[in-house]
Amino acid sequence: MRLGTGGRIVVTDDGTVYGYRPSDGAVLELDMSKRHVAQTAAFDMKENVESFTVIGGVPVIAANGTVRWPDGGAHIRVRGTITLQDTPVDGL
Repeated sequence: MRLGTGGRIVVTDDGTVYGYRPSDGAVLELDMSKRHVAQTAAFDMKENVESFTVIGGVPVIAANGTVRWPDGGAHIRVRGTITLQDTPVDGL
């Protein structure tokens, strides 16, 4: 999995590895059992993000006062950097 400059990576409680690649906005998922990487989502926000997480299999990114997920997003009023919650480690 190559993510490039500004790339982000998270590992879920079941060992699934997700990566965000800012050059094209792709979210990649590594299937360890098959050693295969596939694109699972893409964001039109092709920039370095402040935060990246995956909750319940849904990738979420944050940058410049915007939080986005594959089928939506929200602009929030915040000063400073947005930090999303960590990917759960207990399956909940």
